Amino acid sequence: MDIKIAPDDSQSMSQSGDAILKSLQNSDFAKADLIVRESIQNALDATKGDSKFTRVEYHTGKFNTETLNPKFKEISDELTKRYPKSAKYLSISDKGTVGLNGKYDSDKAEDLINSNFYKLVFGIGKNQEAEGAGGSWGLGKTSYFRMGIGLVIYYTRVKIGDEYEERLIGSLIENPKEKTKLLKKSSRGIAWWGTYKKNNDSSLNSEKGKIYPITDEESISKILDVFGLKSYVEDETGTTIIIPYVKDLEEASDLPWEKSWERALSMSVQRWYSPRLVNRAYSEHFNQSQLVCTVNGNSVGTMDDTEPFFGKIQTLYNVALIGKTQSKEIAVEDIIIPKKGMENPSIIVGRVAYTIESKASYDYDPQEYVEGIREENKNGSDTIVAFARKPGMVVRYAIGDKWSARVKPEEGKVLLAFFVPNSDGKLYRDIQDEGYETLEQYLRAGEKADHADWFDIGKNTLVKRLRTNVAKSLEEATDGTSDGGSKILSTRLGRKYSRVLPPENYGKSGRVSKKRVGTKGTEKEHGASIRNVQSEFGSDGNISLHFEVSVVDKAKIELCIKTQGGNGKLSLTGWNKEFNTMKFPVEIKDIHISNPNIEVDSQDDTAVVIRSIESNQPETSDIYLTLELSSYEYQPQINIQNLKGK
Repeated sequence: MDIKIAPDDSQSMSQSGDAILKSLQNSDFAKADLIVRESIQNALDATKGDSKFTRVEYHTGKFNTETLNPKFKEISDELTKRYPKSAKYLSISDKGTVGLNGKYDSDKAEDLINSNFYKLVFGIGKNQEAEGAGGSWGLGKTSYFRMGIGLVIYYTRVKIGDEYEERLIGSLIENPKEKTKLLKKSSRGIAWWGTYKKNNDSSLNSEKGKIYPITDEESISKILDVFGLKSYVEDETGTTIIIPYVKDLEEASDLPWEKSWERALSMSVQRWYSPRLVNRAYSEHFNQSQLVCTVNGNSVGTMDDTEPFFGKIQTLYNVALIGKTQSKEIAVEDIIIPKKGMENPSIIVGRVAYTIESKASYDYDPQEYVEGIREENKNGSDTIVAFARKPGMVVRYAIGDKWSARVKPEEGKVLLAFFVPNSDGKLYRDIQDEGYETLEQYLRAGEKADHADWFDIGKNTLVKRLRTNVAKSLEEATDGTSDGGSKILSTRLGRKYSRVLPPENYGKSGRVSKKRVGTKGTEKEHGASIRNVQSEFGSDGNISLHFEVSVVDKAKIELCIKTQGGNGKLSLTGWNKEFNTMKFPVEIKDIHISNPNIEVDSQDDTAVVIRSIESNQPETSDIYLTLELSSYEYQPQINIQNLKGK
């Protein structure tokens, strides 16, 4: 292959290889994490619109260097010295994608800006413009060059009109300041291998001639054969990235999946893409392809080969995405920013699904699953909150930080939570005026090049506020702690509802009735009240309530559903107006009154009217109610209203 060495131009602001290799900025990720996060995101961004599946295949192994070394002019002798017989390689192939399409031989800037081939092979920091794309494609790709000696081979097959074209080109980015550099004649440490047009200067250090990919299928096939890889055939399009002379993983951990590339890649795919991996719920919700991955031909993420921990992470994601849970072990909360967040303040900014369970449920500590080899960073936290945008890649696992402030499960337990934003929700008008119409656009713009966290833009505080509200919601839902049993809703109902259910509304005014002095100086209570509410969540799924009630004449005890808008609650009447096709999620199954001077006057599924037998005389009694829930997504309240004179 012909070589083009990046020219040394003292007047240009072009980067050198060492600066580019530092541009990813994040050294916290393991090697396999860097490769997986970048390669799958690129594949998803390039998925064809009609593809039901996006397939990403990882291969590792050894290759014969005697065949490959001579292909790289200018550095072949040095390669032979270092790797005379064999070396290891890593390849990533995607299918169901458009491949590295776009022009590569144009002088027009607009053609190159819109060319996926140019952006990945020649461009640094060129943004992906596709809706829901992962971010700055150019910077993240530097991870490929850090896995070996700096060499990367790009092979792709694209469709141009009714025809197909194969393209292959090599690239090198290295630190030119290192003594072990391959390019002895370059002060920048950047080069490409491909072919020149016949009328171009093909000298080794040509600054004017443009290097182009090899498009001859036979020549490409011979290079792929070195690694045991096959060309795309028939109507297939896609991209294969080959990293030859790849380095071994550092064995700095006792975790078994950090010992080999094969196991590390399999674990990383699940760690970062469990929301998207073989997930029909995701595909149906967003009308997007399913992600299917293999490592050396072995599937990853199917029912038989998923780590149970990441199976739970996918379940939490699905619950937060859809807003419904079918498990008593998992709960879900709507997150709302009431002011200057969404265009309509009643629209959710997202949902958080959570569970509290024993760490012993898994073979390894949950923090080890999400942090891998970074044992020195392990903080022993018992809260893990994941979050992801529309593409389905986990941006970060927030461990014991502001996403779960003041939530402290008991020893041996862990809170697992997943926040999913309302991606298509429109933002407050002032934020839209800044160019961010939807929450997805804002979060994407605020991600770093490595997609490792969300940050606010300018003077906005949207990320800060949604993070604070998630933490507040988790704290309220778990009461800051938990009994940690396998039934998260036992905790949720027993603790949270014990705070929600004591009525905030008494009498017609919605306030606690007061005592006043009668004409003869004696106190007489007017209205009705409820005090000392205790709740217990039974094994049959029902809620048992015990409270003390005071009543004069008649009072109506009514079930409501807590809301974050309006007056904070919905009665059966209000519910039917809002959701006329949905059943009210709670009803009264049984009532017992201890004081014989108070009796039931009338009763239906959501309300009971009680009255004092002795008219105009205040009576107090213990009342025991049994409530049946048809959904665990809503929080019931009880409200009492005085019916004196009715």
